[in-house]
Amino acid sequence: MDQRTDEEIISFVLNGHVQDFRHIVRRHQLMAYRTAYSVTRNHEDAQEVAQDAFMKAFSSLHTFQGRSRFSTWLFRIVYHKALNHLEGSKSYKKHVGLDDTTGMDQYFTGDSFQTLVGKDQARYIGKALDLLSAGDRVALSLYYLDGQSQQEISTITGWSPASTKLRIHRARARLNQALHKILDTEKDNLL
Repeated sequence: MDQRTDEEIISFVLNGHVQDFRHIVRRHQLMAYRTAYSVTRNHEDAQEVAQDAFMKAFSSLHTFQGRSRFSTWLFRIVYHKALNHLEGSKSYKKHVGLDDTTGMDQYFTGDSFQTLVGKDQARYIGKALDLLSAGDRVALSLYYLDGQSQQEISTITGWSPASTKLRIHRARARLNQALHKILDTEKDNLL
């Protein structure tokens, strides 16, 4: 893995070493995918959005001014590309079945029992996330999965800092309610 900072790599890219942009892609591809997936809820769409966002970032790299971290600037592009993709997609459906864990397998490692438990948890969390708005999913994904600060999320999404804090808090509560609802239904089906 390249040890240079994003800003150092950007400087090289802007000075003609365009092949160095691959280090930026490798470094941020998982976060870009997760952000896009939290909005689109579709593996293929998330991949397409992430790829489009990297192409947009590359072509607009000269406009990056460094007022925020590069990753914040990039994920703002990803977030808006994902929202635009949803608005433009006529085939978008707002549900994912309980068995749809596409793209989640890569997050779980270990022995087979632990892998099974992880996949089961991912399935229920995924279903609960589907019950949330795209904004709530993005807030939770950026904060908990990608470790973005509330200020960075505010910059990425365009929400005010107070609104961001409140959205994270409420999204966490809504996720908890959705999980209880799903697990209660599942329990009733088993009995």
